[in-house]
Amino acid sequence: MKLLLLLCLLSTPVVAWAQPRLVPSGDVDLVYRLAGAAATQIPGGAPDGVRLQWDAMGQRLRTEPVGRPMYAITDLQRHVADIVFPAQNSFLELPLRVGDPQTLLAGSDVRFTRRGASRVLGMDCTEWAIHSRKLDGTGCVTPDGVVLRAEGLFDGRQGSFQVVSVTRGRVPPGQFTPPAGFFRLPMMGAR
Repeated sequence: MKLLLLLCLLSTPVVAWAQPRLVPSGDVDLVYRLAGAAATQIPGGAPDGVRLQWDAMGQRLRTEPVGRPMYAITDLQRHVADIVFPAQNSFLELPLRVGDPQTLLAGSDVRFTRRGASRVLGMDCTEWAIHSRKLDGTGCVTPDGVVLRAEGLFDGRQGSFQVVSVTRGRVPPGQFTPPAGFFRLPMMGAR
């Protein structure tokens, strides 16, 4: 779940000029290779990586561990995350705390410092140092807001991710809703 939050952090609008644009300006389909703590934040791990699909207009993110029998859809406009279990034709809807996901994850003291330029998979990106009480690391972000690489410590645990595939263009809208006919699982302890 922390990986999902970290990825939300890296997919959240940022207003200040001294910070990178961290929300892709258009739809994009990404596959990342994960290492260290980043790979273990997904229940059951993600040894083969994670696929992210971003719907810029709808502000929705689909997170799918490669080869795993589940995925998550985060809807920032509705403030919910759906965890979808295709083998059981079901999903669990979880409320998201209202607020800036960047602040919820990294704390209100997050700072960005420009460190230079780089290239990943032939794409130009700007290197940024990212610091807060919870987070100490670096990331390389394209001008249009795609995070190509990040590494560092989150709550004292070392981890990293790097993009291995980037496909820009419209992502089918059906990728961002549980399939028709799937039933919603009740929340434990909900009345």
